[in-house]
Amino acid sequence: MKHCTKCRVRLNLANCYCVKSGRFVAQCKKCYSDRNRKRREKNIPRDKQLQKEWREKNRERKRQLDREWNLVNNERARESKRAYYRRNIEKIRAGVAVRGRKTRYNLTDEQYQKMLNEQGRKCAICKEQKRLCVDHCHKTGKIRGLLCFGCNLDIRILEGPPEKLRSAQKYLRTP
Repeated sequence: MKHCTKCRVRLNLANCYCVKSGRFVAQCKKCYSDRNRKRREKNIPRDKQLQKEWREKNRERKRQLDREWNLVNNERARESKRAYYRRNIEKIRAGVAVRGRKTRYNLTDEQYQKMLNEQGRKCAICKEQKRLCVDHCHKTGKIRGLLCFGCNLDIRILEGPPEKLRSAQKYLRTP
């Protein structure tokens, strides 16, 4: 009878693993698991790098495997995505906002934060501390500043054709 090479417990078929070659490992399940856990913990950075390289090299294969897994585990995948979203909602919203500003206005997050601090985190027109939008000239695309949603809408009327402004003034005067 064999013994575990680590803890010297007597081995039988129930308390040791069989590897791919069909041979049994000379360690009990507990020692074998401990050894593998320590090896994984030691190699986490290397393994993450290898996984990243594989994903980049095999993008289509990775997408296909993900689709197949999602089909088989539909509800589990949905719940996993919901849980991730709940845990990271602020991070996700911030990332969407940053990407949106970069795409629409070619404005980096550093530039946006600088503008925000220069304005004292307040709307450039009403000076209220609200959620701010990037105001830009629709003709030139030049960024003018940060405005709250209401002021940003008001400015669209003001910078439009004079008839539109007169029409709005006339509308407001009628009872």
